[in-house]
Amino acid sequence: MRARHRMLAKMVVKGMEPLSMVERPEFKEFIRVLDPHYILLSRKTLRDSLIRDMYQEDQEKNLRSKISTTLVQYKVEKEIVCAISDNAANIQKAFGTLSFPHQPCYSHLLNLVVKKSLSAVIGLQDLIKKVSNVVTYTHHSTVASDELEDLHIKLGSSPKKLMAKVETGWNSTFMMLERFLDCKNVLTLLFADSFFEGKSDGFKFSHSEWDSIQDMVHCLSHIYKAKQEMGGEKHTTIGKSIPMTTVLMKAYQEEVEESKTTLTKELAQEILRNLHLRFGRVEFDSIYTFSTLLDPRYKN
Repeated sequence: MRARHRMLAKMVVKGMEPLSMVERPEFKEFIRVLDPHYILLSRKTLRDSLIRDMYQEDQEKNLRSKISTTLVQYKVEKEIVCAISDNAANIQKAFGTLSFPHQPCYSHLLNLVVKKSLSAVIGLQDLIKKVSNVVTYTHHSTVASDELEDLHIKLGSSPKKLMAKVETGWNSTFMMLERFLDCKNVLTLLFADSFFEGKSDGFKFSHSEWDSIQDMVHCLSHIYKAKQEMGGEKHTTIGKSIPMTTVLMKAYQEEVEESKTTLTKELAQEILRNLHLRFGRVEFDSIYTFSTLLDPRYKN
């Protein structure tokens, strides 16, 4: 049955047929006459399961072929000690069938740690959303934007625009919160202005919310700095993996013990848990241990 499903999907893809073909009464009747026992796939199953799986398989084959061809082209196929890539499933599977070791990118794993941790703390998401709403408002309102700039000048600071976060990267969330905190005095004055009376009730922040933002920025700063350090493209960073992991775990253990607000304590706990999940056995991986031992910075 599976083979017949795949042939149907192949016919639709290669023949550039519309997915609605499987819903046509004439096609259904044709299939019934050919094989009364065959259960025709629905349009949704054809699209979301069969065709998607075939696409992934083809991607993996193409990637594997391209990697092998490139290595042969540069005559380094026998020189590879280890390959590093991002954590996309198709990349992981393509490397998984080749003859040399493969490690996921450290920086990408850090991204996953923070994304998982941020999404796990519900109250934190509400606070981030509230900050994001203020940023969006000041970007869309000329009056708010101009007033923000004027207040910066009156307070003797250089004008700074609030930074918006983007969904694809947590580091933009960190930068948004950091800039927002930096503009705390200006924002407090901005929304105390009579023009904003009744328009910005959802933008007023309590002392505890400001404390949470401050703690969150401090909490995320450890991984933000680590990501900057481990994201270098002009030098090898794998030798730093074990020392960096040790430093991060120690930093977040201290965050758990010293956090002043409940939300940031929960965030630190989640980050620490995910660090152990992703990097807990990094010291037992020979690729990482040898890389660290051979790095002259860590010989002592």
